[in-house]
Amino acid sequence: MVIFFNPVQNMNIILKTSGGHVIVRPDTTWEKDNDDLYLPDFVQSLSYTPILFVRMSRPGRSIQKEFASRYYDSFGYGMLFYPDDLDDGTPEGFAAASCLDKTSLLPFPLYNMVVLGNEGNVFQLEKAGQPLFSCDASQESAIRSTADVDALIEEVTGRVSVRTGDMVAIELAPRMNIFRREEGNLQIRGTYCENEILNFQIIVD
Repeated sequence: MVIFFNPVQNMNIILKTSGGHVIVRPDTTWEKDNDDLYLPDFVQSLSYTPILFVRMSRPGRSIQKEFASRYYDSFGYGMLFYPDDLDDGTPEGFAAASCLDKTSLLPFPLYNMVVLGNEGNVFQLEKAGQPLFSCDASQESAIRSTADVDALIEEVTGRVSVRTGDMVAIELAPRMNIFRREEGNLQIRGTYCENEILNFQIIVD
């Protein structure tokens, strides 16, 4: 079941990384409409992570998991990009790689929470027509149920306040290289429940 609503423009993306850290990406990194990504000349290489994200429907702080379901209303799958050229292994480098425009792909519309964890609902990514990543509720790395989301909300809101319209996301795998400039333009496609949710190009020429 797909949910339609007008997304809030001024929002944060609160992220739990694959390493277990909680960080915030600004809304200037958000891309929701599958627009192509035009890379600046200084970016020679990109890494990515697949994510699951939920939309916060009311503000809160230090939300206990028993009450977390009252604070979000829908979810989706997407991906984040990290320019390898900016991430030199220092905290400042990781911060720089987390704020490049249009590098948080959180596509709309979103899905009703009742769909999450249903058997056979698979999130898949393709790179140039070839399989890149796949995740369903049977995998340990997956968010299998709303109980997993509730625990995520409790953890991140213990550190960061959330507002209506903010997105809380979790990386589903460690960062992996996806693109090198010398390879030229690259087509990325993603599906969930066999519905296309991502379809865009990384463009360098």
